Formats: sequence, structure tokens, C-alpha cells
Amino acid sequence: NSTVRRLIQRDEFSTVDAHTEPAEDGVNVVLSFAHRPAYEISFGGYTTNLHSNRWISVIASARDILETGDAASIEHRFSSQWGTQLRYFTPRKNSGQWGFAINAMEEYLNPRNDQAQMGNASLLLERYNVRALYYKENGLSRMGIGGAAERTTGNGPSNDVWGPYLTFSYDTLDNILAPTSGLAFASSLWWSDLQTLVTQTTFDYYQPLGQNNWRTRFRVGLETGDSKNPAY
Repeated sequence: NSTVRRLIQRDEFSTVDAHTEPAEDGVNVVLSFAHRPAYEISFGGYTTNLHSNRWISVIASARDILETGDAASIEHRFSSQWGTQLRYFTPRKNSGQWGFAINAMEEYLNPRNDQAQMGNASLLLERYNVRALYYKENGLSRMGIGGAAERTTGNGPSNDVWGPYLTFSYDTLDNILAPTSGLAFASSLWWSDLQTLVTQTTFDYYQPLGQNNWRTRFRVGLETGDSKNPAY
């Protein structure tokens, strides 16, 4: 079960299943795999009543481009605040792989701190980011280490920053799409210009209730940055 759960999280498999068959001297465990197609186009979206940033997205994916087992995708969000992301992952070798990402997006911010009190209540940013990380898997955990650089421009001050980047995740959820039990932890840390630690951390915990279909979910998150810089 642990192996199936770990493999289904990999992008190249659409389904992974395991079953047992009787054998003369015991039991055979049979794993079944279904690979994703070489090319895919998918559509998605996001909406909320908490703010006005809603979008429709188109995602194009391709696999086995430069090497067998690699994957690339490009996503564009159609919205009042546009965004585009290009990602590429090398094949997994010895539980490790390289990942590269280029992002461009528009952000409308309304900070509620000293910047707002000084009259800079609204800020329209264009954010351009590039990342390169080496990922290593170990059971249910995954760690990535590398670097990132970013440029932000808009009606506020422009910034060109770079620094080392670290990600870590740990996942024991019983189902990716509709989990009922387990926990998921994910954290990213970026040491911007070796001065500011920009972080994003989330923790999810699911617990079923009795023998029915009810379950509880506990979710908490934390972000850190630079209160003197509206971009972070």
C-alpha cells in the first residue's frame, strides 16, 4: 500500500493498483500501472467570494520529450490578473530528478501595514520568477534544493533578487483527490538576497469519524517575508 501511494503521486502514472494472487509457496503481489498519454490538454479554474481574483486555466502537458521519463507542462490563467507557468522535470534516477520552472504573473495587492498608512494602499505587480532544484525522494518524503531568482515591477519599486531555495514535503494521505485520513506537510524556504527568508508552509490533517463517511480536517499555514517590501 505504501508503494502504491508513493507511485500514484508520480506524474507519469495515471493509475497504480495492487492485488494478490495465490501461489504454490505463498502469495504473489501484482502491481498494475497505467501510463499517462504522451500529450494532454486539461482545463481548470478557481473562484471564491473572498476576493475578486478568479480565473480559468488551460494546461498543456508533454512527456518523453528529450529523454524517456521526462515531463513538461505549460499553464496559462485567463483572468483580470494573468499568469503563465512553464515547468520541466528530468527522468527520475536513483529516486532523484531535476526540476525547472519559469513563472510570470500579475498581482494586485492591498497591503494593510505601514505601507498602506503611508498612502501606498494598492499595488499592481508583475512578477517574473525562475527556479532550478534537485529533488530527492525518500519513502513518503520529498526534498528539493537549488536556487531561485525573481524580478518584480509595477507601480511600486522594482526588485531584482536571488537566493538559495529549499522545499520539503511529507505525505501520508490515503487518497490524493479525496483524502479521508493521514497528514500532508509542505514547506518552501527562499533566502532572498541572503537577507530575507520568504517562506510558505501548510499542514493538513484528516481523521475519519466512526464507521460513517464523515471526516474532520485540520489545516494551518504560515507565510513569512519582509513587511517593509510590499512585494514580499
